[in-house]
Amino acid sequence: MSTRTLTALFDSHAEAERGRQQLAQIGISPGMIEIMDQTAGTQTAPREESSWEKFKHLLMSDSERSEYEEGIRRGGSLLTASVDDSLTERTVAALEQCHPIDISERAAEWRKSGWSSPLQSTPAAGTARGRSDGECEEVIPVAEEQLRVSKRQVERGGVRVRAYVVEQPVQEDVRLREEHVDVERRPATQTSAAGRDDLLKERTVEMRERGEEPVIQKETRVKEEVAIRKHAEERVQPVKETVRRTQVDIEDNHGRISQPGSGAPKGAESRTPRH
Repeated sequence: MSTRTLTALFDSHAEAERGRQQLAQIGISPGMIEIMDQTAGTQTAPREESSWEKFKHLLMSDSERSEYEEGIRRGGSLLTASVDDSLTERTVAALEQCHPIDISERAAEWRKSGWSSPLQSTPAAGTARGRSDGECEEVIPVAEEQLRVSKRQVERGGVRVRAYVVEQPVQEDVRLREEHVDVERRPATQTSAAGRDDLLKERTVEMRERGEEPVIQKETRVKEEVAIRKHAEERVQPVKETVRRTQVDIEDNHGRISQPGSGAPKGAESRTPRH
């Protein structure tokens, strides 16, 4: 399984330590995490490769290395971690939680204040450089691209719920009671008036009619609820990309080709010496 080297620059050593703790929580071995700052070179045994020397071996462009060196010179701390490809996305997410420096933006601010990379005054790669013994050498830089994966938030859609009031006609039947007064004139009978001495007396009889009418009352009750909530989940997405590196082949005058550190040139024959 291949590995990636991820870097993150922080304003202080304490912030870099928090980044180290975050990486330890997701399973990154402590031996694969290193913090470099102004005191890194004094914390290593005499025969052990110093952090500054390791920093120079990181596969990054000279301009990037110069920016990181300036960040360390200004008091920053550089965290580097060698992780398996399967942990790249989780590692980047863990470091982002610690708010590392955006080195491009910070370098732009430095340049506005007058800072310039010292690499601008160094000889360009591949040019001849004089030596004390009068010889001349050609330098071919062997470089390799480094994959750095970051994250940004994008809109994936959403849900909008709108509540409003509508009117709906309804009808119910109700039974109402009404009173009616009926006045009837009819012939008197002899038995109804016999023996009464108040027949010529004034009188008033009043009888009122009553009725029922509907009384409408409305009651609001909750029928159901619509709950709107948002939840977050994490997923691991493989990031596939192509990185480039410099391949050096060495060809001698006999047409034989070899690579640095590969032993005998390609096409070399094994011969038995003759006596």
